[in-house]
Amino acid sequence: MGLGLALGAFLKCLLNPNFADEVKELALNRKLKPSSEPEEVLVKEPTLSKESNKVEKQDATSDYELGAIQLLSDLQKEGRLVDFLEEDLTEYEDDEIGSSVRGIHEGCKKVMDKVLEKEKLLDQEEESSVRVNKDYNPNELKLSGRVSENFPQKGVLVHPGWKVKNLKLSTRPKASSDIICPAEIEIE
Repeated sequence: MGLGLALGAFLKCLLNPNFADEVKELALNRKLKPSSEPEEVLVKEPTLSKESNKVEKQDATSDYELGAIQLLSDLQKEGRLVDFLEEDLTEYEDDEIGSSVRGIHEGCKKVMDKVLEKEKLLDQEEESSVRVNKDYNPNELKLSGRVSENFPQKGVLVHPGWKVKNLKLSTRPKASSDIICPAEIEIE
């Protein structure tokens, strides 16, 4: 459950900047307080198949979780993203990290270009002047700096934002739903 939740949250943060901001705010301000009572977890007993009397594997992985795991699997396969994120970078100099990131970037970009068709929320250059009206959508525009109650307001575009135009996640077989990538063994 923890892995599925983490990957689902990862995917939602990746695709929804407002959700990502909420997660960041929550993490930075530590608004979550540990529960005084341990949470009760219900564990289901395995069920027996009537035909074979064998235990059937119960797979409660949702399509959303499967999609998140598949995306992570593709990012690992093409760009070795999971390996990179698990690496302790404190042992390396900046120039060593920079040269190794090129392949990771190319592989992950290949996956993202295949899976995600995106478009800018604002079709303007960064650092250009922007006018914000009172009826702006806070899900599409994040205001910072000297924000007041008086509209319209004038500002400078820091980032144009992104929105999903089309998402094409590949199908993941439920039999390997929790496998990001298989272990590799070179036979001698």
